[in-house]
Amino acid sequence: MLKRKSLNWVDVIVLTSIFFGMAIYSSTIHFFTLSEANQVAPPDLNFGSSQNWSGIAMELGALCVAWLYLQYRQFDFKILNFNVNKWTLPKIVLYILLAGSVATAYEIMQQAVLPHWYPPADESTHYSATEHMSQWSISLFLFALLNGFYEELFFIGLLVLIEKKHFPWVILFSLMVRFAFHTYQGLAGAMVITTLGMVFLLLRWKSDELLPFMLAHSFFDVFGLGLPLYLLE
Repeated sequence: MLKRKSLNWVDVIVLTSIFFGMAIYSSTIHFFTLSEANQVAPPDLNFGSSQNWSGIAMELGALCVAWLYLQYRQFDFKILNFNVNKWTLPKIVLYILLAGSVATAYEIMQQAVLPHWYPPADESTHYSATEHMSQWSISLFLFALLNGFYEELFFIGLLVLIEKKHFPWVILFSLMVRFAFHTYQGLAGAMVITTLGMVFLLLRWKSDELLPFMLAHSFFDVFGLGLPLYLLE
């Protein structure tokens, strides 16, 4: 029997529910909690080790469920390109620089046009490299690696395998999903992350190799949105 090499809308909805159903629900609740408190962003976005380990466990569990569903659907996993070659590292660096530059430029523009999406200046703090690195831990690095694989497997690996006639709509859908489960960071953060996702989708048209996207995503999970300009201190 031939293996399936494309997905339909039923597959997309089921996989979205498996990968991000709980995350979208939780993020939406957090967003409304922020709004009720008249806050535009959470005061602290750092996650502790317990949250990282919990995230790892949840994502591994969801990956198992997704694998079982795709096995049931007789999906051809060989169509997913995890190859490593001499271009893998250059692509990782290129994707970090391109996506990070676009996200940084967009955030600067967004803050100028929509300053009410950001905390007042007197509530913001200077973000130093030392302060950021103090948050690093083994659990953070492991979660970042898994999360890069997890999210981009869905967005860059699976969703783009929709039947071609539905491709334009699934691109819009994917951006909406990426935005929806990041609203816990506030509208500003969610939009910057969605911008990163747009750049990844554009780059995906040029290459179907998944690892560079996944590892670039992991880089942003460790260093933050956009370019980590605070490291230039």
